[in-house]
Amino acid sequence: MNFSNEFEFNHMSMTNSYLILICFSFCNLAEAIVFTRDLKDIKITKPGKNKVTFECEISKPGLKIDWYHGERKIRRGEEYDIVADGTVHKLIIEKVEDSMVGEYYARYEKLETNAKLSVESKSELQSLYVNE
Repeated sequence: MNFSNEFEFNHMSMTNSYLILICFSFCNLAEAIVFTRDLKDIKITKPGKNKVTFECEISKPGLKIDWYHGERKIRRGEEYDIVADGTVHKLIIEKVEDSMVGEYYARYEKLETNAKLSVESKSELQSLYVNE
C-alpha cells in the first residue's frame, strides 16, 4: 500500500490592511483498488441439483461488481442471486443447468477476476474411486 500526502501552505499578507490569508489543503491520494481474493474454479458432479457460489473480495467496500457468464451480463433473478457484504461479493447459482457451465467473471471497471464452472467427467469420477 502506498499512501502519499500533499501539504500546501499559502500565505498572503497585506501590510496596510493587516489581512492575512492562510490556506491549508490536505490531499490524500486514494489506494489502488484491487481484487484481494480471486474467484475459484468450481467442479460439480452433475447438473440439475447443485447450488454453487462464486465468491471474490475487492479492496474497498461499497463498490458495485458486475457479474458475467461469458460475455452475457448476469442479473439477479430466479436462477442467480447476487450478494455484496462489505468487500465480499457472491454470485449464487441456485440450480446449475447444463447451459450454466462455462466461464464466469466478476468485473469492477477495468478490473476482472474469473473462474470456470465445469462438470466432472465420468473418467475423473472413476479415477477418484479407483485411487481411494
